[in-house]
Amino acid sequence: MSERRSLSSGTHLPGEKSYTAELDALADECQRIAELSAFAVRIGEDFRVRTADTSWTGDDSFGRQLRARYVKSTTAAHRTIEAVSAGVAGIGAGTRANLQEIRAARNTALDDIEALGTAYGT
Repeated sequence: MSERRSLSSGTHLPGEKSYTAELDALADECQRIAELSAFAVRIGEDFRVRTADTSWTGDDSFGRQLRARYVKSTTAAHRTIEAVSAGVAGIGAGTRANLQEIRAARNTALDDIEALGTAYGT
């Protein structure tokens, strides 16, 4: 998906600020972040499945103590993975929202420029 509407760069008065964004690159990065987030979720699911079996701890008093510590530590690790996954997903959502805002601002500016051109016969 290529961004077709663009503003040409022009001269700016001293002290004015100009902001630019590579919208195609930003959209690509949004996709990469989404893929990373999905991958992090799969890591968490795989970790949970692979650490679920506690039969190896045995059923004597030592095994029960070991199992309790093991479950506590693997649960904490899984929660950490989930938190990281949620963080990556949040970054993706924020980046997508930023991209939408940039597109909207660009489109509004271009529409206003076109309207002024029409109004002044240019």
